[in-house]
Amino acid sequence: MKKILPVILTCLSALLPAAAGAEEKLDDIAAVVNRDVILTSELDSFVNKIKSRAQKSGEALPDEITVRREALKNLMSKSLILQLGKRYGLEINDVQLDQTISAMAKRDGKTVDQFYAGAYRDKGLSPLETRNEIREQMMIEELQRSELRRRINISNQETDQLAKALEQEGYGSAQYQLADISVTGDSSASTAESIARRARSGEDFAKLARQYSSNPRAPQGGYIGWVPEKALPAASGRMLEGSKKGDIIGPLPTSDGFIIIKILDIKSGAAEALEPEKEYRARHILIKPTPIRSDASVEADLRTLKSRAESGEDFGALAKKFSEDPGSAPNGGEMPFAKPGIFDPAFAAALVKLSPGEISDPVRSSFGWHIIKLEEVRSDPDTMAVYRDKAYQILYSRKFSDALEDWLSELRGYAYIKILDPVLSRAGVKEDQLK
Repeated sequence: MKKILPVILTCLSALLPAAAGAEEKLDDIAAVVNRDVILTSELDSFVNKIKSRAQKSGEALPDEITVRREALKNLMSKSLILQLGKRYGLEINDVQLDQTISAMAKRDGKTVDQFYAGAYRDKGLSPLETRNEIREQMMIEELQRSELRRRINISNQETDQLAKALEQEGYGSAQYQLADISVTGDSSASTAESIARRARSGEDFAKLARQYSSNPRAPQGGYIGWVPEKALPAASGRMLEGSKKGDIIGPLPTSDGFIIIKILDIKSGAAEALEPEKEYRARHILIKPTPIRSDASVEADLRTLKSRAESGEDFGALAKKFSEDPGSAPNGGEMPFAKPGIFDPAFAAALVKLSPGEISDPVRSSFGWHIIKLEEVRSDPDTMAVYRDKAYQILYSRKFSDALEDWLSELRGYAYIKILDPVLSRAGVKEDQLK
């Protein structure tokens, strides 16, 4: 059970202030990661963020070296993902970024200007720095989705078994608030047993996690959060049956060592049936920007086509003439009934907001620009499919964090890493401790 990569605040400044008349001094380099560098200012900023968060929550932190080492490890992971994105040619253009920022601001009940002002007030980030931070996070999330979709394998048998259980019991069960300690290495069995005994005797679990845990949650005291019972791996779920608040579970064997779990709290949940999912039948017109046809030009063309359709022209005929989607254009842009989840996220978000007969404003997806006409909405006629979809989501969430950490470990394992930070170097931290 490992943690998904956290959002990291970075300092983008490349120079430290120089005293008047003094020679300008370059910002020190904390580490080299392939052809990228992590600046000391970035590392210091992230360490200070961890300390500030711990101070506000009243949590104790492990020693300074452990905090600094884990902070550098997180920054390295972020750097390697962004380097991979550049090699793949992945880009988040300004239109996609603007749409995301607008959605984030709307979710918080703010205008975009208020959103930027809040980022400056809370984080000290300028609008440009805020945009760069969100752009990088969007790229990281896109790479994670594409990579983990390839790595996570869920069999039909697994899905069907869990779907049948959900149908019989209903979806809605106990939820556990959990923390954990992962122990790896040659002496992991004896070390894990010793830690579990100490935790059961009353020692502070969060402090033990910060001192001994090898997973990325260690600086947060191993805190996982609330987890539905059915989202737990089968072995862990069985071990938690009959447990109560405060219990220590394990050590339980994992692929690379052992894990110890503490139940911080439990909430019961009443079983409830799942509502059938909706399926949407729609038409769309796709136009792709090119080096000589800008996003703004394409968007304007689609607004013109929307006006023509709303004035009475046949949307299907317009799609046949103008759409650049080879799969649907010959059929007047028509797409068969489908669940929104199969579409690009931006396309799906626009689709589900429409009423039958309504045409969307131009929408930018990873494929280009679209206008969408919703034809019909229906409930999925296969009621069991609802439970299979939910079962698949649960199984995917079970495997996601392990697959993510395995992927990040591979990236770090193949990377050239050189520690230059004097604090970590003096403490004897070696490159293989960051792999």
